[in-house]
Order: sequence, then C-alpha cells, then structure tokens
Amino acid sequence: MLMKSMFNVELDTQENGETVIYNTQKRTFIILSQDIKPIYDLELICEELIDDSELNEAIANLKENGFLVKYHRKEQ
Repeated sequence: MLMKSMFNVELDTQENGETVIYNTQKRTFIILSQDIKPIYDLELICEELIDDSELNEAIANLKENGFLVKYHRKEQ
C-alpha cells in the first residue's frame, strides 16, 4: 500500500488538467496528468490491483521521486 508523502505541496492545476506538485524533502517537481491525478488523490493506493502498464510506470516514477511512500513508513 502506498500513500502521498506528507512533503508534497500542490502548486498549480493548469487549464489542461495537469497538476504541478513539489516534494519539499527531495526537492523534486512533477507534473501529474489527468490520468494519474485521480489515483494520486486516493488516500491509499494498492499498486498490485492496478492492471495498466502506463499507470504502473507513473506510480513507479512517483515512488522513485518521493511523491508516494509506503503506507507503514513514518516520515520525518
């Protein structure tokens, strides 16, 4: 299970539906497309249940850059 990092700050939602997010811990930016934003907005994400290669790739990118973290992990 994954959840949003507490270090994420949503900066802007553009007219095309893309959302700019900054992770203050890793100092990284990401632009979320309309396709991934609803999944990102879930309280918990069970990546094993997502059967879409593009979404799985996006989730892996979000994890790698610190935007999604393991649910049991306590951030400091």
